[in-house]
Order: sequence, then structure tokens, then C-alpha cells
Amino acid sequence: MPGPLLLRGDKCRVLQIAGMPPGLFPEATYEEFSLQLQPGDSVFFCTHGLTDARNAMEEEFGVERIEEACVRHAGESAVDLLGHVFSGIGKFTAHCRQRDDMTAAVFHYPSRSANPAVWLLNGQQRDQIQLTPLGFSRKNRR
Repeated sequence: MPGPLLLRGDKCRVLQIAGMPPGLFPEATYEEFSLQLQPGDSVFFCTHGLTDARNAMEEEFGVERIEEACVRHAGESAVDLLGHVFSGIGKFTAHCRQRDDMTAAVFHYPSRSANPAVWLLNGQQRDQIQLTPLGFSRKNRR
């Protein structure tokens, strides 16, 4: 499963995060990871169901196609970006039945020109940023 993708400007790169995917084992421990986001940055998270989606020839969609969609639609809203990724998967797979769920989320840090919201953490005001979690999920029916 790939790490999250950092979208910054017209660039997209996989964030290399070591360890087991979250949620697999309750006793698992994880190293802390910190990333300084800049206004306009987005972080794209997905399950391996997206990268492992297969077409009729059993070819995988892969992380490269997700990266390409992110670069091609850089600057669009989180909802639009997710829509383009899922649309690309639908076209690639020609809607073949998939073996796994497909879940993705985008966190976007808007540019300073956007209308910021005030976030509270432990009752104290923090940076005036707007962090918008948006996601789509598709479960396969058997």
C-alpha cells in the first residue's frame, strides 16, 4: 500500500512512511511522522484497493496513474480531485468487478486568500487554517 501523496503546486510525490498500515494490528506501534504543509498543499490518502484495481487484462491501476491524475488536476477542489481519480479508475477497469474496497480522502490546506476557519485544540485557538477532510468510498458487492 502506498504512503499518502503530497500535492504541492504542480508536483506530486509519495510520502515514504515506514511501518504497518494503520488499523491492521491493535498492538502495532508507529513512528511519529511530521510534515510542514504550505498553503495550497493537499495530501491524498487511499487504500490499496485503488492501486490494485484491475482491468480485464489483469493490469493494476497503480500509484503512478493516481499521481498523474493528481498532477493533471492540481489546483482543483478536493471533491473534484477525488472525482477525477475515481473516474479514471472506472475507465481503466471498464467497471470490472474488483476484489477490494476503494477508499480515498484528500486533506487540503487552502491558500491564504481562502476564508480561514479557527481551529480549537484542547480548548485553545490554533493556526487559522481550514483543513477539509473529504472522502469517497466504494465497497464491492458480491
